[in-house]
Amino acid sequence: MGIVEVVGQEYHAEYGDCVLANAESGSITVVLPAPINLIEFLPSCDKLSRLKDYMKIVESMYVYVKKVDATHNEVVVVAPTLKEGKGKIVLKKQFEEVWLTTDGESWYIM
Repeated sequence: MGIVEVVGQEYHAEYGDCVLANAESGSITVVLPAPINLIEFLPSCDKLSRLKDYMKIVESMYVYVKKVDATHNEVVVVAPTLKEGKGKIVLKKQFEEVWLTTDGESWYIM
């Protein structure tokens, strides 16, 4: 979880990733993780005594991908459960980006 720089390879994203994709050396495929249900994922309230702990969990329920290079190589974001885009999103232009979130069953573009 955090900022991940990816150069010319397939990358399997994790929840909370901010993927900076540099496709100068070839197209990149970013594979989203399987959706998880936030309610099932959250520990009981007894175990989370601070708001900060809740926020860490909620903040991690997304994946962000940005194409940072100016080439014509594509960055393809793949998720079989993606509701829009027939399972994939293609970023073609420099600084094109996408935020995705899940409801536990599917991925959605934010």
